[in-house]
Amino acid sequence: MQMVGLRKHEIPHESALYGKHATIMIQSEVREYQARLTDSAGDKDYQGTVRIQYWNLRDRVIRSAKFAGMFLGLAALALLMPLLHFVLVPTFLLASPLIAFFVYGQASAVIGGEGKCPSCKNAFTIAKSLNRFPLDDLCSHCHQTVKIHLLEEV
Repeated sequence: MQMVGLRKHEIPHESALYGKHATIMIQSEVREYQARLTDSAGDKDYQGTVRIQYWNLRDRVIRSAKFAGMFLGLAALALLMPLLHFVLVPTFLLASPLIAFFVYGQASAVIGGEGKCPSCKNAFTIAKSLNRFPLDDLCSHCHQTVKIHLLEEV
């Protein structure tokens, strides 16, 4: 990501960080993309689809608040456990803002997809993961590594 022409006190708008998705998202959305699935050697490949969830600013704040609340709730429940509460309560209290910070920073995620395994040619389901391509996933039939490359939006 290159920030050219910004003064140090200027903050780029969120839409400037996403390249070709430079429109301001008013609501969260799921987009479907074409993908190329290749085996570990890169010899064989098949087409597939990948679904990516994009969250707008409001939804990211709500998600991070939910995660923080969940960890604060775990800290409250840990108060009821003798001896363990000496370790668990401080751990959950420290983890709560950290987890919320990382969840807030996640603007998108791969929520699934499908295709054919290049090695065994069986149906292949793409698991949930971070939105960092190329993805590596394992085929549930032949246990071979499948590399997933994002191509274009459907």
